Amino acid sequence: MYTHSTHTHTHTPTHSTHTPHRRQSRASTYEPAVFFCISMLARAVGGTVETEMKALLDQMFSAGLSPELTSALKTLAREIPNLHRDIQGQQQLQLHNFIEEIV
Repeated sequence: MYTHSTHTHTHTPTHSTHTPHRRQSRASTYEPAVFFCISMLARAVGGTVETEMKALLDQMFSAGLSPELTSALKTLAREIPNLHRDIQGQQQLQLHNFIEEIV
């Protein structure tokens, strides 16, 4: 609700103001800066963000493999050693899915 002059207007979305629901592709895309920030955070605070980083792994891999993701994963594995097995498992799953798609 907003006020303009002496009149009060309430914006009620109508059908015409909604954009049609677009089906997103299976893989999301992320700006390379996202992976850079994750790397810098891991370098800065290390294992104190282990739980949060572990929760992000699925989302990170959903973008598909990229040089930026690979770099961030290397940093995470080095700075938070407890994530190494989780990262390795995700990489194996990605490779498995890739091989299944081409066979």
